[in-house]
Amino acid sequence: MMDAIQIVVISHGPTSTYLLKTVQQIVDNGVPMQALHFDTDTSPESHELDLGKLLETFTEQQRILLLVDVIGATPCNVCRKFIDEGRVALVSGYNLPMLLKLATLREQFDNLEALALFIRDYGRKAITVEA
Repeated sequence: MMDAIQIVVISHGPTSTYLLKTVQQIVDNGVPMQALHFDTDTSPESHELDLGKLLETFTEQQRILLLVDVIGATPCNVCRKFIDEGRVALVSGYNLPMLLKLATLREQFDNLEALALFIRDYGRKAITVEA
């Protein structure tokens, strides 16, 4: 079996860090994810360098799922530059239920695209309306 898919959660400001702390409190299993936040007073080029440095910490064989908070915004646009079919995938828009699910099942997926599609669909289903 291949190494578990690596998860990087990226946000405007420290939201990703706080969400992963919340996941850690709930799951309490050494959350296998990393947070990266983009400050609004930093250039997209600096964010690109920061993400590049983070991705360099993974081996060439490791697959990486990037999750960003908002589609089309700076974190998303920066991450798009790193998409590499079969190695780096991107999901735009995330919520706490998605992160909790990833913390508990990412090792069950060998296929990066399958995990990305599963977690996207899971996140959508986790949003309900009760009126």
